[in-house]
Amino acid sequence: MLFFYWLSLLFESTFVKLFMRLTVECSPFHIFLGLYFLYIYFLWCFTEMDLA
Repeated sequence: MLFFYWLSLLFESTFVKLFMRLTVECSPFHIFLGLYFLYIYFLWCFTEMDLA
């Protein structure tokens, strides 16, 4: 359980950096890509919560 917590923290920080970079570039394609990854990330979080 603790392993998953650290993994999510690591993933979160990397994801936030990636998302900020995509937002700064501000290309429509990058924004769409960022939102798509955000959707997948939240979906992954909710399934992890349901399994726990």
